[in-house]
Amino acid sequence: MLIPTLEQLTAEHEAFAYRQRFAVYARLYGPAAIAFLAVSLLPLYEDGEHIHTVALSLHVPNIALMLTFTTMIVVLLIGTFRPFASFVGGAIAVAALVLMLVLPMQLGDLESLADTGVIAQAIALVILVTGVIHQIHRLVDRPEAAEDSSSPGARPNSSSS
Repeated sequence: MLIPTLEQLTAEHEAFAYRQRFAVYARLYGPAAIAFLAVSLLPLYEDGEHIHTVALSLHVPNIALMLTFTTMIVVLLIGTFRPFASFVGGAIAVAALVLMLVLPMQLGDLESLADTGVIAQAIALVILVTGVIHQIHRLVDRPEAAEDSSSPGARPNSSSS
């Protein structure tokens, strides 16, 4: 049938509205991924070395930092293009938390971070908070709950009778 029914149009509209509610996170994750990419190319520590050249020394904290930056950028890009996926907010929050823990690990203190390292910590904190809020929003605003209450044969809750 070429002409969609009212139910089909309503279902499509609800699915579109559901995706749009999570688009606000994608508008933050994309620029954050670019910011992390830019910060990862600059020296993060006072000694002026870049993480990609330091990682060649095969020192475990340096390799962990490089992998953490790469993971953070990849997860932020996934969050940019699929913000309504069920795992994205939690994965971004975990990656930001790991980045905040791994970044000062190389030299043991936060005083050894250069300005770009402090900027990376600040961006990671904002992304951590946003990822937690995104995951809570995703858990509270599930499409299954909306479908159950709006189905045509659903009865009101009669437990108070």
